[in-house]
Amino acid sequence: LEKKQFSTSFNLNDEDERALELLRKVSIAMEMLGTRNIDSKDLRKLVSEKADFELIKHCTVFNKEEGFEHWKFEHNNFQEILSAEKLAELPYEAVIGLIAFKDYNKVQPSWANTLSFLISLLDEHDVLFQPLISWIITHDPEVLVKVEKERIPQKTRTEIFIQIFNYYKELNIWINSNKFSYYDLAHFGESNTSINFIINEVINTDN
Repeated sequence: LEKKQFSTSFNLNDEDERALELLRKVSIAMEMLGTRNIDSKDLRKLVSEKADFELIKHCTVFNKEEGFEHWKFEHNNFQEILSAEKLAELPYEAVIGLIAFKDYNKVQPSWANTLSFLISLLDEHDVLFQPLISWIITHDPEVLVKVEKERIPQKTRTEIFIQIFNYYKELNIWINSNKFSYYDLAHFGESNTSINFIINEVINTDN
């Protein structure tokens, strides 16, 4: 979201951060609703100040679709990245409350990409980083497979790889997930320990 993406009708030195904050607010509301577009009336409720509404109208990453009464981001990634930036401002409990199902501890699929962006954005010393990673490892480790592997220590990645393998092994089914491909899992869990683990599984006739 570079400054040049905003209309020259505004003084970008003063307005670009305000525009970004408004877009973060809109994006996380859309994520919470699980939608890729927002009705003009609902947008007006979120952005009630006339000056603010005029500002986001001139953001080229967020547009009103021609012939329709709704708005959407130019690309889903813009919505997810901005939502991740907004999540990064929230306390741990609030983040879990948004991304997880209410009845059980799993990440809602609609939040998976946003969560990946959030983990990429956070510094490892951020107060949110470690408890969030720990919660995911405990409750929904498959979500981490498509996160930038450099963000997770190799030892932890190997443990997750083996954990996922053993989960499907105990079910006696092929590894099959809508959260990652075979390549994603192999890339994520790549290590000498993982390779040795797989070799031992292959040669062990009891497996």
